[in-house]
Amino acid sequence: MEFLLNNLKLNRIKEVYKDWIEKASKEGMSYGDFLRGLLQEEVIFREERGIRRRLRMAGFPYEKTIEQFDFRFRPELQRQVFLNYLENTFISQGRTLSLIGPPDLTT
Repeated sequence: MEFLLNNLKLNRIKEVYKDWIEKASKEGMSYGDFLRGLLQEEVIFREERGIRRRLRMAGFPYEKTIEQFDFRFRPELQRQVFLNYLENTFISQGRTLSLIGPPDLTT
């Protein structure tokens, strides 16, 4: 089994398939649900790995999330207005947002 997973480069599935077999057995999972779960694990793993790779390639001096941003530091950025730009509808409409200015180097 692991030879096949290696050949197909299904690295995450190779790590978790035994746990999924046990889970499927305990929960009486259908074949479709079992396969869907394994494939979702692989897709999420690849997406996260791609994000990490792109962040590394971007050469940012440090990584911050929106949750870590202190809106008190920049009161002109109204928190709720800014968070609206992060909603799925903004992204699915293909809209863009450019943030211009120096990074916060206080942390």
